Amino acid sequence: MLNHMSTYIKMRMNGLTSRPLRERTYDISAGGQVMQVLHSRFNMNWLTELGITPQVLMDLGSFDGGDAWRMKHTFPNARVITVEADPARIEAVRAALVDTDVEVHNFAACDQDGPVPWFSATVDGAVHAQGSLFQHSDAFQKRFKHVTQADTPITVTGKRFDTFCAEIDVTEIDLLHMDIE
Repeated sequence: MLNHMSTYIKMRMNGLTSRPLRERTYDISAGGQVMQVLHSRFNMNWLTELGITPQVLMDLGSFDGGDAWRMKHTFPNARVITVEADPARIEAVRAALVDTDVEVHNFAACDQDGPVPWFSATVDGAVHAQGSLFQHSDAFQKRFKHVTQADTPITVTGKRFDTFCAEIDVTEIDLLHMDIE
């Protein structure tokens, strides 16, 4: 409780009046159908409250495209770029963003360019966002028994962030939203 109060006071002192959102699913219209996507606790109002009119927004760890969708609909004139490493998740991202001009990329943001190991994961049997370049520790596995990570990695493309930005001609980013390990 004290932690939440401290965070709230710091936010107010820095000009933020909107509270963090609750992570939840919401409905969007994509490709002529209604689908559910997830959004993080990040409140898009914070940018406006800080006097920022974003030109470039980047989302690393897209999961299902929900945050990138919110970015594009909140700031329709901004360039929105989203990255998802998991090859099993990328089609969900593309499906959610089909009616937008959000740039969708499939690679693992990491410290090297080239092939890297990827340990896919499921949550209660469904492909989920718990995939990683690293195997989960014993402590993680004990705490999150509903998450099952593959024992054997697949290979995905790895890319350094500076390499990626050079490839897509990005020199400045107004918001970098990350949900990655």
